[in-house]
Amino acid sequence: MSFVNDIDSDNKCHRDILHIISVNISILGIISIFLINIGFRNYLLFHIIIEIFISLISFDIFIVALNTYKNSKNNFLMTLGAAYTFVGLLYIIHTLFYKGMGIFDSSLPLMDIATQLCLSAKYIEAISLLIACVLFHKSHKILVPKVILEIYAIIVSIILITIRFGVFPKCLIDGVGFTSFKIISEYVICLVLIFSIFFLFKAKRCMNSLVFTYMNLSILVAIISEIMFTLYNNHYVVANMIGHIFKAISFYFIHNAIIEIGLKNPYKLLFDQLEEASYNLEKKNFELNKIIKQLEAENKHRQYIERVIMNNEQCYNLLIES
Repeated sequence: MSFVNDIDSDNKCHRDILHIISVNISILGIISIFLINIGFRNYLLFHIIIEIFISLISFDIFIVALNTYKNSKNNFLMTLGAAYTFVGLLYIIHTLFYKGMGIFDSSLPLMDIATQLCLSAKYIEAISLLIACVLFHKSHKILVPKVILEIYAIIVSIILITIRFGVFPKCLIDGVGFTSFKIISEYVICLVLIFSIFFLFKAKRCMNSLVFTYMNLSILVAIISEIMFTLYNNHYVVANMIGHIFKAISFYFIHNAIIEIGLKNPYKLLFDQLEEASYNLEKKNFELNKIIKQLEAENKHRQYIERVIMNNEQCYNLLIES
C-alpha cells in the first residue's frame, strides 16, 4: 500500500512539475515573439534589453546565494552565485562596448571587443556550472565566499587586461566574420555544458525534482544557444536573435533553480544530502559488520588450529615420555 502511495505521490509531483514548466515555456514563448519583433525594428534596443535582463538575473543569483549560504552551506549555490556575479559584470561591459552605443571611441574594434567579453562570460559560466555540479556532493567542505569571489575577480581581471592589450585571441574580424577561435570556443563550451549535465544526473537522487528540471532545461537551452551563435557571421540576423533569446531563457531557468534552492526550499537540499549521508553510513556499517563477522570466523578458525596444535603437542610429549 505504501509503495502504491509513493507511486501516486511521484506521479502527482511529475504532473505539477510539467504544469509549472509548461506555464513558464508558454509565457517565455510570448515574450520571445515580442522581443524578436523589437529586434527586427531596432536590433540595438533588442540587444540592450536581453543583456540587461541577463545581468540583472546574474546579480540576483549572487544576492540569493550570498545571503543564504550562511545557513545552507550549499557549495553548489555559492559557486554559481560567485560565478554569475562576474558573468553579469562582463555582460554589462560587453553591452557598453557594443557598436552603436556611442560610449567608447569608434576607432577601436568595438565588435571584436564585445564578442571577446561575451565569449569570456560564456566560458566562466560553463566552467562554473561544471564545477558546481561536481561540488554538489561536497557539502562537508565549507567554502569561504570571500576567497571564491577573489578567485573570480583575479580571473576576470586577467581577461580584461588581455583584451585591453590585444593579447586575447581575436573573435571577430570586420568584413570577414567570426574567427576559428570563436567558433571552436562555442563548441568547447557546449562540450563543457554536456559534462555538467552528466554530473547533474549523478546528483539527481539527492536533488529536488523541480530544481533538477530547471537546471537541465537551463543547460540544454544554453547548448542550443551556443549552437545558434555558430550559424551566422552577421549580428543582425534571426539566428543571432534566437541565440540571444535562448541565452536569456537559460538564465531565467537557472535563476528559478537558485530561487527554489535558496529561498523557497532552502533546507530541502540539506535534508536530502543528510539522508544520502545516512544511507551511505548504513551501507558502510553493513559492510563493516560483514568484515567483523569474517574476522570473527577467521579468529575462531585460528583458535581451533591452535587447539589442534596444542593437542598434537601434548600427544607428542606423551609419546616421548612413553
